[in-house]
Amino acid sequence: MAIKIIAAMDSNCNIGKDGKLPWQGKPEYRWDMVHFKETTRNKNVVMGYNTFLSLNSKALPNRVNYVVSKKHANLINDLNVNKIFKSVEDLIYWYQTGYQWLKITNNEDLYIIGGAEIYKEFLQAGLVDEIIISIFDEKFDANISFPKEYLYKTHGYRIDESKTKVYGNGKIYIFIRMTEKEVGIEHTYHDLSDIMKWNKNEINNK
Repeated sequence: MAIKIIAAMDSNCNIGKDGKLPWQGKPEYRWDMVHFKETTRNKNVVMGYNTFLSLNSKALPNRVNYVVSKKHANLINDLNVNKIFKSVEDLIYWYQTGYQWLKITNNEDLYIIGGAEIYKEFLQAGLVDEIIISIFDEKFDANISFPKEYLYKTHGYRIDESKTKVYGNGKIYIFIRMTEKEVGIEHTYHDLSDIMKWNKNEINNK
């Protein structure tokens, strides 16, 4: 079993604006939603209460949904999700004592889908095995950011896979998979600016 973070962000690591995605409702960014759906379908997902609200208070279909909420821990029937944890610590306890709660699905990987505080708490606990991020090569008006300090080389995560795509609308998307082990890496990055620079050079050299 692995714990994985999945997130989308702009080139400044921004992920939200007043509880919503800054690019929400804009069809030119639909590719990332396709990527998210394909990655998490039939998987276990964990989110904070605000992220749950941003989904119109509905569980994601074709997934096992878990919500972390101290204030709403007794509302599982009302929220129509599989389980609510009072804290990330409670969830970690379940994780460390046999994962019985995850056996609803055949795939026991756990995907953390937001928001920023949930991402940070899992990263601080040192339990994240993999970080999957997609980056829009532009800047959005936003007030919520991914804890980008954990994307720096000094925190032990290394890039295992990096792909750059230019879609028909001319938008550049960079997909990155980071793991704790240095596997198959040909380039060394220090932060997201290095990642962006190298991937755009790859496009220009094609």
